[in-house]
Amino acid sequence: MANTIFHIALHVNERDVNSFYLDVLHGEITGKFELSKEISSEIFKINKSVNVVQVSCEEIDFELFIDDDPQLPTFAHVCFLSAQAKKIMERANQNGYHTYVRNNSSGTYFISDANSNLFEIKTGKERS
Repeated sequence: MANTIFHIALHVNERDVNSFYLDVLHGEITGKFELSKEISSEIFKINKSVNVVQVSCEEIDFELFIDDDPQLPTFAHVCFLSAQAKKIMERANQNGYHTYVRNNSSGTYFISDANSNLFEIKTGKERS
C-alpha cells in the first residue's frame, strides 16, 4: 500500500481561518476540537491548550492549530496542484496576503497566511 497524506497541520492566526483558509483557499470547516494543555505538552512540548479547526480545501485536509504567537520564518511549505492556481493567488491579493509569482512557464504561485505558512501552488488539472 502506498503512503497517503491524511492531513496537514499548521500553526495559524485565528483571523486566517475565515479570511485565508475559507475565503482564499475555498475550504470548508469539517470539525473543531480543543487539545488539552497536558496532551499538547506531551506531543508538541508546548505547555498550553489550543483550539484546532479542521478544514477541507478541495480534497486537501488541514488541522489548523489556532495560536496568535508569531513563528520564526522557515523554508517549510505546502505545495499542491490546482487548476485554480491563478484565481487562488488573485483572491489572496484581494484579501491582503503576501503573494509571489514565479516568472517561469510552469505557472507557479506562492502565497502565505498571516502566520507565514507558505503555499506553493502550481497550475495543474483538477482531479477527476
